Amino acid sequence: MKYIKLEEKHLPRVWGEEVVFSCEGVENCLGYKSPLLIKILKATDNLSYQVHPSKESVKELGVPGSKNEAWYVLNSKPNSEIGLGVKLTDVDILKNKFLNQDIADVVNLYNVFNEDFVYIESGTLHMLGKNIEVLEVQQNNDITYRLYDFNRGRELNLEKGMIALKAHNHSKILDSHKTKLLKTEDFVMEKRTIKGIENYDFSGYEYFYIIPLTAGGLLKCDGNSVMLEKLKCYFIKDATQVILNGCFDAMFVFENKDA
Repeated sequence: MKYIKLEEKHLPRVWGEEVVFSCEGVENCLGYKSPLLIKILKATDNLSYQVHPSKESVKELGVPGSKNEAWYVLNSKPNSEIGLGVKLTDVDILKNKFLNQDIADVVNLYNVFNEDFVYIESGTLHMLGKNIEVLEVQQNNDITYRLYDFNRGRELNLEKGMIALKAHNHSKILDSHKTKLLKTEDFVMEKRTIKGIENYDFSGYEYFYIIPLTAGGLLKCDGNSVMLEKLKCYFIKDATQVILNGCFDAMFVFENKDA
């Protein structure tokens, strides 16, 4: 078994703070570029309305790949909102709306609550609203096109963004009271509640990540014992039986190789 506690980069942003869990140790262990990137986004202000390349637009844009991602809501204040998708499908009308900074009637806004999952399919217009903190899992591709930025003076990428945008998509919000699992074509996020001593067989996975959502957990795996810290990210490769001990919640992240 190989175990790594990922290093963190705390990056101040105009909208708050981004905590990026470094892929360096993962890539040294795997021997190739990490397919996934995990972050924590702490939004004290709205992020931009943005879009990542869809699969259909990759060739036209000349970029190396698309980017699907997902959020798990760690904290949100009452009436917190995200933007997800557009109400119109006419590209010319949408482009003019963004050019004129008149987007109120073309974007979808939704309230989100603690423990919700949000799946953002590549090509979907999206915006993380203020007063929300999320755990983000994404394909390891950071190509982003901003279409609207609340007049903060940063560069917009309207031409490429409109090529990337896909009005019809499979993005969705999942109520945490109904599911603890989000499965995409690239990765799986599964929230588990550990009570006491629980055994897991992960022999079917080359590797996985554990992100404790609350404190109080101990991991035992192939003769190693690790005290797990809240909202840190742990990478485990070539594990067989995993024993978790304590009373805590944790997010497990797996690469989906079945798609």
